[in-house]
Amino acid sequence: MGKLISVIHEKRILLAGILISLLYIISSLSIFYGVRTLFLIISNYGLNSISVVPSFITFTYPLFFLFLVILFIHANNIKAKRRILLVGSLAYSILAFFGIVLSIILITVIYKGQLVVGNISLFFPFDILLWNIVFFLVGVCGLIFLSIDKKNDIITANSKLQFKASRFVLLGFYLCFAAYFFGEFLFGSFMYIFEGYVSPKWYGVLPIYMLYLAMTIGLILYVINIHYKGDKKLKLRIISIISIVVYVAIFLAWYLIAYNSDPYLIANGLVWEFQILIAIKKPFGYLAIPAWIFILAIYYSIKLIVLNVRKKNEQEQE
Repeated sequence: MGKLISVIHEKRILLAGILISLLYIISSLSIFYGVRTLFLIISNYGLNSISVVPSFITFTYPLFFLFLVILFIHANNIKAKRRILLVGSLAYSILAFFGIVLSIILITVIYKGQLVVGNISLFFPFDILLWNIVFFLVGVCGLIFLSIDKKNDIITANSKLQFKASRFVLLGFYLCFAAYFFGEFLFGSFMYIFEGYVSPKWYGVLPIYMLYLAMTIGLILYVINIHYKGDKKLKLRIISIISIVVYVAIFLAWYLIAYNSDPYLIANGLVWEFQILIAIKKPFGYLAIPAWIFILAIYYSIKLIVLNVRKKNEQEQE
């Protein structure tokens, strides 16, 4: 019986991992495209805002949903899970309702009854209306499920998992950057593969795409470390920190060498990758990745040292 429960538990973890991975890919593609729509406002000095803003908000829904799923899975008591479900359901219901209203205004007033204009996405604004209806229903279904749960106690607690608000606040900020850059990696890779195009500046493009992966790799290492229950947890964390720092340092140095050897690298080889940042005259977005990695590496290194010293002091006192 114990073996059967163990197998079911392992499969549940595997299914949860697959679900979160798929949600992360979808969220990355969505948030990347959503941020790219903001370029229409930047390049046109605020014009098209009435079309772009509701589109951008809609493209953030999957990432918000992913964050709520992570919070829900790791909440260690029923009260916290119900609170997460309530806040998420209300947020989706309210935001999506206004998204539906704005989409109807766009279709009827701005675009004179045209369901498909296709200036932001292939089926815009109909697709934005459709997605807002879907997420409005998601919010309503969440509220209905919460009402049913209060009467039938469907939601169960995870006694082995810890929910720390400070940790997940940091995760929320980190996810926004990690998902965006992973989305840029996916979009750019698809573009090069399907168009069959290899940039003549590949020696400068390649390290940038490897840097786009860095925050996602860091996220994977973090998840492994959090859920690892073996005896060599300290060793694993040290190896993880060193690995991600070395990874980022290698590709950052590679890019800087390539850029210094070719001052026109961005203008001739990385315009698509730095499109928004070029529009605001500051194409230094790649520095956000090393900044995140190095700051967190320093933070967790100090934390490991403090915990290790504290543990040794406790052992000596005993």
